[in-house]
Amino acid sequence: MRANSAAILESVKRREGAIRELRRIYDELPVSLHLFGDRFGKNAYIALASLAQEEGQFVKCTLGTPEERRQGVFALQTATVVVVDITAVATVRLIGIENLILEGKRFRFQMSEGTFNELQETLVGDLFSGSTSATIQHRDGVAALTEETAEQKPERRSKDQEFLDRLKAAIEIVPVIELSSLDPGKREPLEKMFGQYGAEAIVLATNPDSVLWTDDLIQAELAKNEFGVKRAWTELVAEQTALAGQITDADKERVVASLIGMEYSVTSFDSSAMLRAVEMSNATPWRTPLKQFVDIFRKATGNFQGLLGIFVDFIVKLYREPQLPQTRCTVLTALLDAMWLTVPLRSPLLRLRKASTQFFGLNCVGQQQFDECFDQWYAQVPDKLVSPYQDGMVK
Repeated sequence: MRANSAAILESVKRREGAIRELRRIYDELPVSLHLFGDRFGKNAYIALASLAQEEGQFVKCTLGTPEERRQGVFALQTATVVVVDITAVATVRLIGIENLILEGKRFRFQMSEGTFNELQETLVGDLFSGSTSATIQHRDGVAALTEETAEQKPERRSKDQEFLDRLKAAIEIVPVIELSSLDPGKREPLEKMFGQYGAEAIVLATNPDSVLWTDDLIQAELAKNEFGVKRAWTELVAEQTALAGQITDADKERVVASLIGMEYSVTSFDSSAMLRAVEMSNATPWRTPLKQFVDIFRKATGNFQGLLGIFVDFIVKLYREPQLPQTRCTVLTALLDAMWLTVPLRSPLLRLRKASTQFFGLNCVGQQQFDECFDQWYAQVPDKLVSPYQDGMVK
């Protein structure tokens, strides 16, 4: 029995090592989510879910350029049809905002027949649904067992089937016979890299009035460059749906905060999304998604002025929230610690402290609590520049 257990654990270690190596390859090379999942007999849905739930692992979703965003917004505003890829479904289910697809009236949604069939097989095609199953993971020298009992499986599958039924009623499922007419020299590499379901989604989105909703950057870039496909991603779809009044601003903010928490790169955010992250994390800086926002400020690069603007707007809003002073101070201290690591931000932070009356306005209580927290934090900073009270502070 011990020998069998040792053999199982050794096998798990090898698998975990292979996954770790594949993650490294995914980080460094243009590997699609389908290829990542296919390496272990899975698909892009499972691959995205695996990457998104692994702490410290980013998901390649967008390039993060202003031009890419402009094109995406324009595509959504002018498109007749939004083609939903399997990765988009995975994202909205991870976040728990399925109504973005199921109840949204802002867009007319389509899905390829192959994508729906793949999704159905993924969610309810478990041949062992009547028995207990377990997954063993081995990380950092510790083996962990996650078990799903025979009683739990029917409940999970029932919910998944309900989702599929609602999905089928909400969107148009389209057979993509055009894929078979593609030149084999184009079709075969396409199917290898994205699976038949992903290839179908790309071909379906080649209609000039369509836009492809995918959270796989590699798929999006190939679809654009090789087939002229227009593309959007979950953040943009949520944004445009909120602008149309089909979901609330709070829902949109939760989408953005969740994407930041799952480290979808590159996700744009504002102070409202940060405030939502505080709520979702119970104002605990080491919990997701607030932790990931703090990390962004810790690794600040490029547009420091823009980041400072978001920070100022955030703290003004934070000190209006019905939170205990110590709770607010905990969040503020975490952000100040993070930003202090970036030397070009140090002098601007001290100037902000000196000018706190200007941006807090009539909120005198909020300003006083901010000042006290800032000063308490600064007293503990080992490499001070200059006292925030000195008139000769850096201008």
